[in-house]
Amino acid sequence: VTTEVESKCPPGSYCNAGAKFECPANTYNDVEDASDVSFCTPCPEGTLSNATGLDSVDGCRNCSKGHWCSAGKKIACNKGFYNDQEQGSSQASCTGCPEGSTTAGEASTSFFDCRCLGGFFVDTRLETTLTHLLAAGPSTELDAAIASQMGTARGTTQGSWRPFALNVTS
Repeated sequence: VTTEVESKCPPGSYCNAGAKFECPANTYNDVEDASDVSFCTPCPEGTLSNATGLDSVDGCRNCSKGHWCSAGKKIACNKGFYNDQEQGSSQASCTGCPEGSTTAGEASTSFFDCRCLGGFFVDTRLETTLTHLLAAGPSTELDAAIASQMGTARGTTQGSWRPFALNVTS
């Protein structure tokens, strides 16, 4: 957006040859009298904004859960991955579902969006324990083993159930 310059060029814009230009989307400028677009600073990785003319980094909002943001683009985590944190800045922000499970689609926001594939199962009685473990991060080898085995038991048929056990093989 171009307008006539009043006196000083305000933050959120730059002025050149008597005309004022708003900083483009996904950038901000927090200083007065900027003379060209190079004064418009990109929003930090993991944030973005569709608005133009931002005068503060505070106008850049965190990338939402289920996505990651880079270079002003919001990208959904692929099917089979989830991101339960805001401000993801790379594809590495998306965590893969355990072996034998996947999500229904893209942009999943929770470990519990991972669903077992046919032939795999999960004992939902462990959901509270696993929620606690995932929030705290694995604290022991046993905790890590339980979390890594979630949904990976083999040797079951779709619709059948048996108690959760570590290292179940077919």
